[in-house]
Amino acid sequence: MQITRETKYILGSILSLGISFSTLLAHIFSSPSLPWVYNHNATPFFANKIMLGTYIAIEYLFFLSMNIPLLLLGDQVNDFSFSIIHSSIWYNILVILTVLTFVREKFYWTALLSLLLFSTAFTMYSQSLRLRNGVIEMLTMKFPSKLVFGKSIWFVVYAFSVAIHCRSIGCRVFSNVFIWFVAILYLAPILGFHDWALSLISAYLFGAIGVGQLLIHLFALQHIFAFIISGLMTLFAGLLFLLPYRQRRASLTGESAPLLQNDAGTVPAGGAV
Repeated sequence: MQITRETKYILGSILSLGISFSTLLAHIFSSPSLPWVYNHNATPFFANKIMLGTYIAIEYLFFLSMNIPLLLLGDQVNDFSFSIIHSSIWYNILVILTVLTFVREKFYWTALLSLLLFSTAFTMYSQSLRLRNGVIEMLTMKFPSKLVFGKSIWFVVYAFSVAIHCRSIGCRVFSNVFIWFVAILYLAPILGFHDWALSLISAYLFGAIGVGQLLIHLFALQHIFAFIISGLMTLFAGLLFLLPYRQRRASLTGESAPLLQNDAGTVPAGGAV
C-alpha cells in the first residue's frame, strides 16, 4: 500500500508537534524549569509569561489545525500549503532545540536558533500570502503562519537581549529607543500587505511586553512605550480591517474614482479595473 503525500505530511506534522509540545511541557516542571530560567533572565523585552503562555497554547492548537486541509481537500491542496506544513515541521524541531538550550542557559545558542526560527517562520508567512482567501485556508494556514511569524520577531529580540545580558543602564536606555525599531519591523509587512491580523497579533505581543515590564519594575519607561505601540497597532488593525481594499489602494497610489472618467463620464480605454 502506497503512502500518499498528504499522509506523509500529516504524520510528520503530528510527530514533530507532539515531540515539541512534550518537550515544552516536560521542561515546565523540570529543574531548572523553563519558567524559572525565563523569570531570572528578565530583559527590556521580557513579556508577561501568562500572556505568552496563552499565546503559545493557541499557537499549538493552530499548528494542529494545519492538517485539516490535507484531510478535507485531498488532491486540491496546493504546493504553497505543503510548503507551509513542511516549514512548520522544521519549526517545531527547532523549538525542541531552543527549549533544550534555553533551560541549560546556553543563551548564545538560543539566540542563534532564534534566527533559524525566524527564517522558518518568515517562509511560512510568505507562502501563506500566496494562498487564496478561502475560509479553510484563512483559519488553518494563513492565521497560524501569522501567529508563528509574529512571535518569531519578538523572540529574536528577546533571545539576543538575554545573550548580551541587557541589564545595564546603557542597554536599558538603548532599549527604550530600540523598541520603536522593533515596531517598525512589524509595520513593514503590516502596511505592505495590509495585514490587519498581524497588526492585532503584534498589538497583543507588545501588550504582553508592557504587562511584563510593568510587573518586574526593572526598566523605566519601557512598559509605557510598549503600551503606546500596542495601542497604535490596534488602531492600525482597525483601520486596515474597516477600509475597503480599493480605497486603500487609491490612497496609496494617488488615484481617485473621478480621474478614471473623462469629461463625457465614460471610462477611457484601459481604465477599467
